[in-house]
Amino acid sequence: MKIDLNDRVKGTLMGLAVGDALGYGTEFMPKTKVCFNYPDGLKRYSDIVESEWCTKDHIGHWTDDTDMMLAILDSLLDKKEIDLADIAKNFKAWKESSPWDMGMLTSDVLSNPKYLDNPVACAKKEWENSGRNSAGNGGIMRTSITAIWQYKDWKQVKENTANICRLTHYDPRCVSSCVVVAYIIHSILNDKTFTKRDLIEVSKEFDERTGKFIEIAYQPDITRLSLDGPGMGYTLKAMAAGIWAFNYAKDYMSGIQTVLLEGGDADTNCAVAGPILGAKYGFSSIPKHLITDLKEGKALEHKIDRLIKML
Repeated sequence: MKIDLNDRVKGTLMGLAVGDALGYGTEFMPKTKVCFNYPDGLKRYSDIVESEWCTKDHIGHWTDDTDMMLAILDSLLDKKEIDLADIAKNFKAWKESSPWDMGMLTSDVLSNPKYLDNPVACAKKEWENSGRNSAGNGGIMRTSITAIWQYKDWKQVKENTANICRLTHYDPRCVSSCVVVAYIIHSILNDKTFTKRDLIEVSKEFDERTGKFIEIAYQPDITRLSLDGPGMGYTLKAMAAGIWAFNYAKDYMSGIQTVLLEGGDADTNCAVAGPILGAKYGFSSIPKHLITDLKEGKALEHKIDRLIKML
């Protein structure tokens, strides 16, 4: 059955929010604990078990992954174009609202008093202070929106994706992984097929280390991604989870279930896999209860519908 563009676009962004909110239930858990807590899977927000990282007050809510996507979406709805300064302003305002969830690198970059003067320079400085070795997943978690705006023009999508990533995450592996995810969603929205070689070629423009993780994502055993292992917040792991889901999930829900049951940084892994699966299978493939039970889901749907009218 052919899926229309609007259904794919809505599926992309709602797929992110739903994946994020479900993935919260296994965030930072080793797979052994996930299996103990969820022997029958995690299919509803009400299934989520409270833990050290997961509190009752936040069950059914999305996390910083969707919050940061919304900072980009709100800018697009307001400015009707990619305005990097406005997106940076939204990022900063979000940080100053004291959100309950935020990555350390993102917090450090946005806390710089000179951030709004030169966001990319601040992001680069934090990266250099880390010994040029900080490649967290705080950029890739929000990047699906960049594949939608100007979705027909890959050159523009690539440029927008790279530039928005660098507003907080300067490492070339972050940029590379964001661009790969954007390429996948761009291809789906344009009914274009792609190969493993295509993704590797796209990634090589920014960082050749990305190719290894693309290769791993093209084999059927998800455990080889070691999502709950060392470096669970690594941007290339999140990218690989999304590619794996595209390759092997038969529908939205089975893909999200498989990814989140691996544990690790599950909300972000599902915030990457979710929009890819939502684009591939459409909004209509997402179980209705996960839409209706999502806190602030109606407001998000309204914003997505406004975006669709602008495309």
